[in-house]
Amino acid sequence: MTKFEVIDSLMGSGKTQYIIQKINNSSDSERFIYITPYLDEVKRVRKNVINRTMYEPDSETRAKTKLADLKNLIRGGLDIVSTHQLFRYADNEVIQLLEDYEYHLIIDEALDVIETIDSMKRGDVELLYNIAKMIDVDEKGRVRWLNDEVGENTQYESIYMLTKAQTLYMVGTKAFVKMFNDRLLRSFKTVTVCTYLFKYSQMRMYYDTLEIKYDIHAVDYDESQAMYKLVEYNPKNENRKFLHDLMTVYDGKYNENIKDVRLSTTGLKSLSSTEKGREQISLISKNIRNFFLNHRDKDKGTEYWSTIKDMHKYIRPQSFVGEECRMSISEKSTNKYADGYCIAYIYDRYPNPNIRQFFTGNGVEYDSDGWAIADMLQWIFRSRIRNGKDIQLYLPAKRMRNLLKDWSEYEL
Repeated sequence: MTKFEVIDSLMGSGKTQYIIQKINNSSDSERFIYITPYLDEVKRVRKNVINRTMYEPDSETRAKTKLADLKNLIRGGLDIVSTHQLFRYADNEVIQLLEDYEYHLIIDEALDVIETIDSMKRGDVELLYNIAKMIDVDEKGRVRWLNDEVGENTQYESIYMLTKAQTLYMVGTKAFVKMFNDRLLRSFKTVTVCTYLFKYSQMRMYYDTLEIKYDIHAVDYDESQAMYKLVEYNPKNENRKFLHDLMTVYDGKYNENIKDVRLSTTGLKSLSSTEKGREQISLISKNIRNFFLNHRDKDKGTEYWSTIKDMHKYIRPQSFVGEECRMSISEKSTNKYADGYCIAYIYDRYPNPNIRQFFTGNGVEYDSDGWAIADMLQWIFRSRIRNGKDIQLYLPAKRMRNLLKDWSEYEL
């Protein structure tokens, strides 16, 4: 039976160093797969694991595809480091191989375990479920296809294949979502997730939905032994006030002049469709630029701003338009932006309503505010604050400013 563990500690507290230390000190009989969101982190792990070789799946020298090479590496009993994205393509053959070779899985940052299927509209769901009666669902919403004779080679083939993989779920009777294949996780000897504020993550909700039990710890550095170790998980041990004091959160006219602009996904996307909205986009762009010009310090670091990808072509702060000034709104687990001193987060983050309904419909707690602050903190800690240095922070969404304050006071 798989043992599940969570290491929940602040960004920059040593989670990755602890895992690298653990891999370096493990016996030769242990086998590891380490997955991380970004390729630069893959390289970092390969460089720092010195007592064994970590192999990255390769589509150029050993196999035609990275997935094929992943299978080859598992068959060889080799230690592997890869990205979350490749791991999502793992099939039944990978699952069988993992069961045979008893690997340990390390997940750097919680996986994106659920996604909406936007190609399927409410009418499609109604047709398949109530009218044609092609599908049925169990008590958790997992979809079962009832007639294999009309599954393949139809416009619903992709949905049919997801039901065969047991990863398709229905939300009420109005939408489908795809869940990460839990059989893949259960094929490992142990699964360790390294993250922060796990209780607010969708992966925790996924665990609760599937009744996966897990142990939770934090990580700390033992100076007397010059090594990282696991300790009791207690959020009160995090010095949040100190960290919040390092953040100078902007309070002034660049918040006030757009206080009536909705900065949620829906609100931002709607701006380009009206003249008033386009004027507000222009004002947002000017606010970012003026914030940077008034608060930057070239001796301390660089300026970065973020918003949803759909708005990149509209929000254009003069002198700060290039990609070198822009950070993904969902950035996590990378040191690429550790020179960031003056940073702007143009977003009011809310969960997808269908995903939220799916979890709450299964009796699982979904704290939308906690989920939002956990995600934003990951973004903030890409900056130089992860190294204990002060930053200038522009958060025009009042809700996000309030959530950050609540977090600093342990109310979230």
